[in-house]
Amino acid sequence: MCTPTRAGLMTGRYPIRYGLMRSVIPPYRGFGLDPNEIILPEMLAEAGYEHRACIGKWHLGHLRKKWHPNSQGFTYFAGCYNGAIDYFTKVREGEADWHRNSQTIHADGYVIDIIADEAVGFINSVPDKEPYFLYVPFTAPHSPYQAKEEDIAKYPHREGKQRIYAEMVDCMDQAIGRIIDAVEKRGDRDNTFIF
Repeated sequence: MCTPTRAGLMTGRYPIRYGLMRSVIPPYRGFGLDPNEIILPEMLAEAGYEHRACIGKWHLGHLRKKWHPNSQGFTYFAGCYNGAIDYFTKVREGEADWHRNSQTIHADGYVIDIIADEAVGFINSVPDKEPYFLYVPFTAPHSPYQAKEEDIAKYPHREGKQRIYAEMVDCMDQAIGRIIDAVEKRGDRDNTFIF
């Protein structure tokens, strides 16, 4: 489940220890990952990583800035605060939910492709030989199940949501490949942990 999994990954602790174990954080809820929790980008900052990005779905709190990625150790954020946003409009419950750092922005395109573009752009922006941390929590294959029309044709043997789901996973796999290619082009592949 989105919030507990992200909270556990970022803190290295069981989410039950700080109250994020039961469900996701829905829109307009007044809670998030406690800023007193020390999370991975904050630890890496102490280890000399000046470049720390979160690109994709945050889902660890959004109503107050204290819960946003830029307040929790990330130097760069591009993505949505909530889950289940529209893959084309970036809207959830009538409100735009696509951000770059602390600003709500308009971004054209399909969310999975935008995440890949942002991740590759971040990697390319880091000066050579400097370490960086890139956390890419994709929105796919989360609902709402939406795919690019041109890609759905690749799965004629599937129908309905299964067909759309297959395309979403395919698109995410291609995006991951683009990110790994960017790491390789920098010459960082042999000195990079990819989880």
